[in-house]
Amino acid sequence: MQYNAAYFAEQMPELLFVYVARDPSQTMQSILLARMKYYGTDDLLRGTRPKEYKWLRGLGPSERVVGLVYFTEQAIQGQLARIPA
Repeated sequence: MQYNAAYFAEQMPELLFVYVARDPSQTMQSILLARMKYYGTDDLLRGTRPKEYKWLRGLGPSERVVGLVYFTEQAIQGQLARIPA
């Protein structure tokens, strides 16, 4: 829902959003470790894909995760900014 929060807020004004921020470096580490644990490689881009996905595909695993976390955070912030307080 991170890329569509404003839409859902408009459709269902009774929704309550809880935004929990986490240190980006910890998020990146968790993603890389989870990929190794579940898939045996850190060279995947699974889950929700930011609109910059095609560009991220050309990067190495570490850079890809940095971009994934950065662009996802930007998308969430953008959606939240569109929702009235």
